[in-house]
Amino acid sequence: MTGMRRWLYLMIRHRIIVLLLTCLTLAGGWWALKTLPIDSFPDVTPVRVEVDTEVDGLAAEEIEKLISYPIEQALLGIPRVTNIHSTSKFSLSVVEVQFDSDTDIYWARSQVFQQLSNATLPPGTQPGMAPMDEGTGQVYIYALTSQKLNNMQLRILQDFYVKPQLRVVPGVADVPMFGGFVMQFQISVDPRRLTALGLGMSDVINAVQNNNQSVGGNYVRRGSMQYVVRGLGLIRNVEDLKNTVIATPNGVPVRIGDVADVHLGPEDRQGAVSMNGEGEIVVGIVLKRLGENTAEVVQRVKDKLNELQARLNSGAHFNGLDTRDVKVVTVYDQSYIIDLSTHTVETALGAGVILVTIILLLFMGDLKVALIPIFANFFCIAVAFLLMKRFGLTANLLSLGGLALSVGMMVDATIMIVENVFRHVREVDHGTASQADVVVEGMTEIMSPTLFAVIVIIVVFAPVLTLKG
Repeated sequence: MTGMRRWLYLMIRHRIIVLLLTCLTLAGGWWALKTLPIDSFPDVTPVRVEVDTEVDGLAAEEIEKLISYPIEQALLGIPRVTNIHSTSKFSLSVVEVQFDSDTDIYWARSQVFQQLSNATLPPGTQPGMAPMDEGTGQVYIYALTSQKLNNMQLRILQDFYVKPQLRVVPGVADVPMFGGFVMQFQISVDPRRLTALGLGMSDVINAVQNNNQSVGGNYVRRGSMQYVVRGLGLIRNVEDLKNTVIATPNGVPVRIGDVADVHLGPEDRQGAVSMNGEGEIVVGIVLKRLGENTAEVVQRVKDKLNELQARLNSGAHFNGLDTRDVKVVTVYDQSYIIDLSTHTVETALGAGVILVTIILLLFMGDLKVALIPIFANFFCIAVAFLLMKRFGLTANLLSLGGLALSVGMMVDATIMIVENVFRHVREVDHGTASQADVVVEGMTEIMSPTLFAVIVIIVVFAPVLTLKG
């Protein structure tokens, strides 16, 4: 215990410095508490990169053979990969690559992006990486409602106005859309008229593809002026599509409108979204980017939606749509769950600290004696918050709940040491020993059993730190 005695004497001699360091630790713990990311539950999602590929018309078997398997083979050999698995559905392939837990997500995404170029896929297939979100990343769901606009018009408003505005909000990974009808230019070909003119479906398809584009023609000079030449051919409305020429047999143009009914219509869909049994709605799901503060992201999204609500109701028209009665309705708000769960735990934590303080005052019988364990309790909590900040942990139901459960354990060792020290102070003749000697003697006498008790508690909880998966 010689080394321990020297260390204790050093602390007593420089107690002002120790007190200042303790105050700095308490202040740092308060700062860490105020700046910790707040979440409802800890994120247990592994470091993963998801590759999504859509190919219209292919069955699940063809998706597996032509898309999922080649992508899996191309991604083999990436360093630090722990698992690669895929899901193949009608028209959709999802390949998930999981990495070691300490892998940087941006490095992982860059590796996957580089390897995707080695996959041999059908022509026109473009695999893409899913947003960098979390397993609990659906932090906010909202709906657009209107008495004047139908679900197709609300979906247009959602896709081309609301969604782009929300995607630029800091911390938002993506905003998937559900519900409503996606507007399409639909061509219902009459096969009899087409056959009578000696044409086939491929002629109609090629005509649409070849005519729906704009090209550049360089520029021409006229005097001191330079004019840019443009070939404008993008289809803007139904009439443009009807007037598209398919062929010119015998010099007579055959247009799409001559062999087909062209109109606006909804895209075929696999499901619908309703709310409270009151009919269909159009919803957007806000996905939080990995590592962001959930409470802050949700607040930014709410602020942006309030801003968009004011613009929509200001009387302005978007793409010819009257948006004055459009309302943004909250369907799900994860910040409410966060506030509720953290408030519950904070209340339990505060009540535990108060109860421990009262018990210490009652049973130790001396205010000075009781203040030291109370102060040590707050010091331990401050250190816990600093460590949470250092290792990137969030303040959630489990982390704060663990602190609430450990309030009593954190002062056990302090109580034993303080009790023994004050016993020595009362019993020892101060004429023969200095106060520092008495304090050091009281601490060293009880240090070994106290240290052993603390080690036992650490060993009991150590297996929890080794949990994986």
